[in-house]
Amino acid sequence: MGHGRRNPLFTLGVDVGGTFTDLVAVNGAGTEVRTAKIPTVRDDPVKAILQGVKELRLDEEGVGRLVNGTTVATNALLERRGAVTGMLTTRGFRDTLEVGRGRRLAQGGMFDIRFRRPKPLIPRDRRFEVTERIRYNGDVAAPLSREDVARAAEELKRQNVEAVAVCFLHSYANPAHEETAAEILREVLGPGVFLSLSSQVNPQYREFERFSTAAVNGYVGPPIGSYLGSFQGKPIPGLSEDAVYIMGSAGGVMNIETARAFPVRTILSGPAGGVTVARAAGNELGIGNLITCDMGGTSADVALLPGNRPAFANETVLAGIPIRAAQMEINTVGAGAGSIIWTDVDGAFRVGPRSAGSSPGPACYGNGGKEPTITDANVVMNRIRDTAVLGGIIRVDAGRALQSFAAVQEKQGFASGLEAAEGAISILVARTIRAIREISLERGHDPRDFSLVAFGGAGPMHAAFIAEGIGIETVIVPNHPGNFSALGLVAANVRQDITATYLARSSSLDTDDLLDSLGGIGDEARERLIGQNALPETISVSYFLDMRCRGQAHEISVPLGEDRSAIGLPLIQTAFREAYGGRYGRPPEPEIEFEIITLRAIGEGQVQELPPEIWHPGPPVGSAAPDSRQTWFGGRWQETRVWDRTRLAADSVLEGPSLVEESGATTVIPPGWAGRVHPSGHILLRPKEVSPAGA
Repeated sequence: MGHGRRNPLFTLGVDVGGTFTDLVAVNGAGTEVRTAKIPTVRDDPVKAILQGVKELRLDEEGVGRLVNGTTVATNALLERRGAVTGMLTTRGFRDTLEVGRGRRLAQGGMFDIRFRRPKPLIPRDRRFEVTERIRYNGDVAAPLSREDVARAAEELKRQNVEAVAVCFLHSYANPAHEETAAEILREVLGPGVFLSLSSQVNPQYREFERFSTAAVNGYVGPPIGSYLGSFQGKPIPGLSEDAVYIMGSAGGVMNIETARAFPVRTILSGPAGGVTVARAAGNELGIGNLITCDMGGTSADVALLPGNRPAFANETVLAGIPIRAAQMEINTVGAGAGSIIWTDVDGAFRVGPRSAGSSPGPACYGNGGKEPTITDANVVMNRIRDTAVLGGIIRVDAGRALQSFAAVQEKQGFASGLEAAEGAISILVARTIRAIREISLERGHDPRDFSLVAFGGAGPMHAAFIAEGIGIETVIVPNHPGNFSALGLVAANVRQDITATYLARSSSLDTDDLLDSLGGIGDEARERLIGQNALPETISVSYFLDMRCRGQAHEISVPLGEDRSAIGLPLIQTAFREAYGGRYGRPPEPEIEFEIITLRAIGEGQVQELPPEIWHPGPPVGSAAPDSRQTWFGGRWQETRVWDRTRLAADSVLEGPSLVEESGATTVIPPGWAGRVHPSGHILLRPKEVSPAGA
């Protein structure tokens, strides 16, 4: 592919976090990478983006493409600040959202004595039944009553709803009734009300999960629409609306039109960019098993990549609400640089999940924050220098940081604020280790067989302690760690997931019909990718079946590869046995019959060619001679070398204790550890007894 397929303007990746908004801009030739970190403006996230555009001088040179990872939908759901939403459903199914499946969808489950079932996103007085019925095979058992729909629409109009979820029984097999109801709703409610049809959002069987996903899609639709609309008319030279993309939770990007129609696909989109680009770092280093740790200001997001491939889930539960949409399996814990250090009512020492955010922020910001945070702890221990300027505008105040620990120090009986700060760091590390155990040990993977990729503003600062606590021997600190997720957005492919319910058993499987159905959804995925400006020659489509043993209640996803012509009963049987054995520890007995439930086609393609130069920071600037300062490690002050990362040449050895400073992040190399700069620019950290002198 030639240079003509590269955008001559800058491509801008924007990761909007709870504390900072990270920006990475790459020019069309891939020879220049610019980064910025701007405090997030919670009530107007686009304001921080525009400030970053100005700081990167892109208001002068222009942006040809913008890729955004956003938490707007996630926050709307978690904080219950979504749209006023109504619902139309089949008569007799008004309470499906409330009844659910009769089990607790929350951490702690049946043993949590404080459990409270989350209230449905759509209250009962905004859920309306209409006469209609589709059978499981798509046949019409009862025609749709247009009069019922019109009456419900008038009542929803009176209630000033902003969105309506249309959820009819078995609409995945025949969407005609939902589509007719949508036409009537548009006539009565007008074009300003967002419509979410379950047959479009999640065309799969199991009505509770489908209804719930459609309800979430409607609930977050108007907030996402408002956010995306804020890009219109904004002073970003060169940027057109069709060049704005949103990261999806499955690790691929989508255009604005798709994000507006299916905002549920953007939930958990924020962390996906970093996982995507971590694969490139692993491939470059020849390291096959990775655990990623993206620690920002509010949370730490960890993901497992066995064989350098992220795990995916087709369903998740967020805030007690089931959501059926493809997503990377990412475990999030409220432990980040802005996490507040506090004492609970029982006197226990706590870190998070509350965060100081960017306003008021940590005490050291001098912006009104009084409670100590992890950032304050690192300032007190001099791991963040007292002359640092965070986010380009926030000057650190070490005196305020130390003062903030007074109450915690007294309540916990620490001899000094330094001891309290180091104790808080150990809690942060322990909470992150627990999150890693949940995605590794609890799923049959030994974390000691993996390398840890640390990024985010706080990831490299705590990575060595996390690795040491769980037995990981190699830590990778990639180039641009503070803006790594934003860099992943720049490099992410457009992705399109197409699903279709297909109920069949192995004993009576019609292979020709199956291949025709797979071909249909594969072609649809390809067409939608081209509609989102993907380059046709870069498009690939992979096929999956959701399968189970006959008699089981839940299925697993079985990959079949990209070659549709090779798919037949022998391949399906072999692939199912391998996937089943990988999930449950042993394959099913050969004589057991299996069932196919769902077909999936996942298409990916590039919008533009990005040259490999973007991954490398270029040759070092000037001398690599370090400074030094006293830093607190292991209960005492220790002389610590301080390196400027932009001045580190390939194969430089960094003996601990050392600090490596750069824009957006600081890497801590504790005593007993050493680092080495790989020719690619990535820094590899290892315990000295494992690899002397960081070799």
